[in-house]
Amino acid sequence: MTFRLKKPKEPTMLLDGGVCVEVTLPPAELSPNGRHHWRRVREAVQSYRNLCHWKAIQVRNEWRGTPMPWPRAEVQLFWYHPVLRNRDADNATASAKAAMDALKRAGIIADDRILDEQDPVAIGIITRLPRIAIDRERPRLEIWVRPLREGGEG
Repeated sequence: MTFRLKKPKEPTMLLDGGVCVEVTLPPAELSPNGRHHWRRVREAVQSYRNLCHWKAIQVRNEWRGTPMPWPRAEVQLFWYHPVLRNRDADNATASAKAAMDALKRAGIIADDRILDEQDPVAIGIITRLPRIAIDRERPRLEIWVRPLREGGEG
């Protein structure tokens, strides 16, 4: 499903108390359907993880809300592609694994394990299906993260 999304007015802060980390789209080598040499994949993962790490640190340093790292968080990926094409949400999520690792490394989230929403004490993240939209002028990946309170609600 492809649609247009309105961007929040403040790029690093969301209305419901979260942050938005904006990075470039992942390279093709990070696609789970890609057939690349392992060394090219490794170099692409390291490079993209470092880029996302520094962007996440920049966002964390500007943040003035709930202290980080957040033990429980909700994560939503917003993909903005330059061309209209049928995209697979599962592959989009898998391509962003290096970006999710960078959130943990930058100290925004405590752990990047996927949580069961019914478990109120576990540490990790709850992920939502990624949203995919078109932006011909500025293709990008936005990672929206917000802390969850006890009981799983934001």
